[in-house]
Amino acid sequence: MKFYAIIGCLFLCLTGCLNNNVRHHTTNEISFKDGSSLYPDSRYLTAIGYGNSKSTARLQAKKELSNIFESTITSQFKHETHAVRDSNKGNSTSEKIEAIIFIYSQITLKGVQVKALKSEQGQFTALAVLDKFLAKDNWLLEVNHLDDQMQVEYRNIKKRHSKLLWIKPVQKILHYWMKRRSIVSCLSVIGFKAPSADIHLKTILNMIATIKNSLQFHIHISGVHAKKLSDHIANALNNTGYIICDSRKANVLISGNLTVEPSDITNEDWIYRRAIVSLQVTDPSTNNQVFNISENLRRGHLTTKAATNKAIKAISIAVQKQILKIFDPFKVDSHS
Repeated sequence: MKFYAIIGCLFLCLTGCLNNNVRHHTTNEISFKDGSSLYPDSRYLTAIGYGNSKSTARLQAKKELSNIFESTITSQFKHETHAVRDSNKGNSTSEKIEAIIFIYSQITLKGVQVKALKSEQGQFTALAVLDKFLAKDNWLLEVNHLDDQMQVEYRNIKKRHSKLLWIKPVQKILHYWMKRRSIVSCLSVIGFKAPSADIHLKTILNMIATIKNSLQFHIHISGVHAKKLSDHIANALNNTGYIICDSRKANVLISGNLTVEPSDITNEDWIYRRAIVSLQVTDPSTNNQVFNISENLRRGHLTTKAATNKAIKAISIAVQKQILKIFDPFKVDSHS
């Protein structure tokens, strides 16, 4: 009888040890150890992140996954634009392309899931997973949508005789092309291809060159302090590749006024001045106003002269940014 009791105790101890071992091997840990079977490379792309908290580990895992794509996007962008950049050495076009390559290489992956998370001695480890097939389907749909948007803007250009009216559609086409190229690179990372684009970078750059070669600007702004503002605008346009000329040769007229007024703010130690700008961009051949620019800024200082100068400088910089947003074809909105 004593023999059977001893056997029973040994059995219970052995069972308990086995159960304890099973409890230690959770599903999350198995995900890390057997990731190749749970998330095979043929279907999934994975990355591991580490951190002092669950949220940090999750973010780091997603970031590591994004890094895989971003390095490829940058490399393929530079390869595709290599000939263009070489042919524009000493030209601002090369620098512009480099800048937008950096912008469009930064991506936020959609559909990434954190499938496993474990903790060991206060350190967390996360496994980020991307389903390649689902990502492919979503990216191909987006490529088709971007192709449609480029064609819409391209048709808009063909309808417009004035090169002044080309700028906004060209900005949009460049934006759509950059987004498309970024997605094409992402598809290559997971082993898929996109259909060829109808509009290529060379076509876009040729349109930009046509715009810059066709437009000549005349600036006429009234006001006691208008020269400082006019100089800021002229420098911005010159650096973008445009020509500033007299009114007889110009096919773009920037006109308006700059005023500086006392501010309604009262302060014993500071004097405030408000600068107000109202500008119109006109096509002289039709007298049509194409764009309107307005700014209203206040600045303060110890003297009236210093406050006035600060207000003029601030508003000149603000107007210059608006001018570049309108006339620089490379000023694309990567978030739209």
